[in-house]
Amino acid sequence: MPWGATPTTHIIKASRDRWSHEAVVEHLTMRTAAGCGIAAARTDVGWFGDKEVIIVERFDRTPEGTSRIHQEDMCQILGHPPRRKYQRNGGPAPEDIADMFRQASRDQADQNIARFLDHLLYLWIAADTDGHAKNYSALHLGDGSIHLSPMYDACSRLPYRKGKFAKKLQLAMKMGADFSLKAADSADALKRTARRLALSPSTVARRASEIASSVPDALAAALDSVPAHALDSKEVDALAAELPERAEQCLTVAESAAGQFDRGENPIRPAIAATGPPTGSLGRCQHIGVRSGKRCVRPTHKDKRHWYQ
Repeated sequence: MPWGATPTTHIIKASRDRWSHEAVVEHLTMRTAAGCGIAAARTDVGWFGDKEVIIVERFDRTPEGTSRIHQEDMCQILGHPPRRKYQRNGGPAPEDIADMFRQASRDQADQNIARFLDHLLYLWIAADTDGHAKNYSALHLGDGSIHLSPMYDACSRLPYRKGKFAKKLQLAMKMGADFSLKAADSADALKRTARRLALSPSTVARRASEIASSVPDALAAALDSVPAHALDSKEVDALAAELPERAEQCLTVAESAAGQFDRGENPIRPAIAATGPPTGSLGRCQHIGVRSGKRCVRPTHKDKRHWYQ
């Protein structure tokens, strides 16, 4: 057990009362992500008496575990207070994070943005509604480079819908025209995501297809790795039943979108602002529409045509 200034090597979190068996569901969500080829923190489940916990191996430590690696979450890096961790509350948006990596991570920019895309797509598929800016971090290495951290705190909310239609769930970061899964489950959303990250729409759609097609087998392997008694809950049963179905739905969306993009079809109709000059920030316009209250995601421009998402 670490003492004093000795770095800790693991984080232990108990399931919260309002989210029964959350520790196991989070562990399964994380192990499934890893099984899809996404860099994710290593996790396990354990018990202290009858208290269920998830045990997370820290990734901000040197391999021998004796020294800390400096880490900052996206609110810290982009200058937002913790209370603005959600995009809908004025917090960082996907394009802000992508722009930061392009400016700050030099030769690693493409790799960081590709990994960030993986995180966004997987949280969409898994219906994780808590992927806010404090759940994305960058590691500062000794050579001066920065790297997107492995995924952490990912937990599907499918088992906790309480009868609510899944498409009414709200993502923490916008993929479609709004934050809902309904808006995210479309070719429009994948193209908007590509534009926000300045990537090829076909690249985004094909990566979404790859991840979605990997989820069922990855989840099955994750379930096999957990003690049988930990699987005896309605929440785990719901995840085991609903996540593969959701992945199949997302796969259909992604494959259809890839076909549209290959044919050169454009599912987005950009909006035009009535008033207001551009106010360049982080390489993008960032103009806020007077009527919509939404932010323009075009690169800095001189005309008054704005794209609000």
